[in-house]
Amino acid sequence: MEPFTLLAIAALLGLALIAVSGADELGVPIPTGDITNEQLMDLMNVTTRALDKGRLDVALDHNTYEFMDTLLRQDKIEETGTAIMGRIKLDNAGNAQFVDPYEAAAPNVVSTTWPFVVPWRLMRSHFSTERHEILMNAGDRVKLYDYADLKRLEGLIDMCNMIEESFWADAPASNTAKALWGIKVWAGKYLHTADGAGYYGGYPTGWTDVAGIAPCTTGGGTPSVTGGHAKWRNFCAGYKRIDSHFIDQCILTHTRMKFKAPILAEQLLKAPYDRYRIYCNVASSIALGSFQRKRGDDNGPEVARLANGTMVIMGTPIVPTDCLDADTSDPFYFANRAFFKPVVLSGDNLRIDTPIRDRDQSDVFTTFIWLTANIKCTNRRQGIAVCNKY
Repeated sequence: MEPFTLLAIAALLGLALIAVSGADELGVPIPTGDITNEQLMDLMNVTTRALDKGRLDVALDHNTYEFMDTLLRQDKIEETGTAIMGRIKLDNAGNAQFVDPYEAAAPNVVSTTWPFVVPWRLMRSHFSTERHEILMNAGDRVKLYDYADLKRLEGLIDMCNMIEESFWADAPASNTAKALWGIKVWAGKYLHTADGAGYYGGYPTGWTDVAGIAPCTTGGGTPSVTGGHAKWRNFCAGYKRIDSHFIDQCILTHTRMKFKAPILAEQLLKAPYDRYRIYCNVASSIALGSFQRKRGDDNGPEVARLANGTMVIMGTPIVPTDCLDADTSDPFYFANRAFFKPVVLSGDNLRIDTPIRDRDQSDVFTTFIWLTANIKCTNRRQGIAVCNKY
């Protein structure tokens, strides 16, 4: 596991850190003589809020933090209200027609949008400090600063791991308030018993809709899907093993998603190509690379490996994450981040509280970190698709 810096953690969490050039600028008084717990709490509070961009190496739990490092940091938006709400256009007005000369118009005014609602999810982490630990470090500004650095990092890492894992986790059996609306809520898998592909993605097992809109009533994940709003279904395709048929299914999915293949590798960092990504587990990415080598061409027009080692399908980068390793259907998720937005509640975006004390542990100060957020996809048809084993 590569070491990860506090600077990187802070950047991906979108924290506004205060840069300081020296210990004297911290504004942290060094205590002398007897000091009360209340004074120590104030001291830790001031020190924690004055943390600079210092380096602190730490081994993280996962090989990549794709959601935290890209979606939440780059694409998040802030909103207020009791839930994440809006309207999505799913129907056509049907006003286009062939006419005769002088034929009278008969305007057809219909509602073509449908309301959607995504509930907030409240998340909490914390870190604790103890009176004697603070006193042992308080005689030196740098030591106290590094100590506060480490303690806050403990709370942030826990929050980071929980959110990243929840983003890739299986959808809960019901729309519980204690789970993020991760990628498997929005991307219904292919569930048929024979090869196929289409806009069959329905809703998770145990759910009756996605964001208040029913994509179907029966047959979700299969060609027999019926009912609901067809344009609120995601594309899904099935495969048995990584072979030429799998490549065909991925190319079909790539085409249906309207992904654009870059002409030059440098274009991958520019819009709109930087919005397109394919996510899979680590074993699947290795298996795909092995299959490509056995074909005798590591840089074919369909599957290729860039100079930096990144594999691409039709020019779209494949991002392996160990958070999908336990998924035995070995899914490949095609995501267009332009339609995939984390939304955070304004005023509760990684809010760090003032330390509090517990009467049973009067010398222990606990600081809580809060985040209220969830994820919305404004276009399931073009925002998310999946190619999985069935």
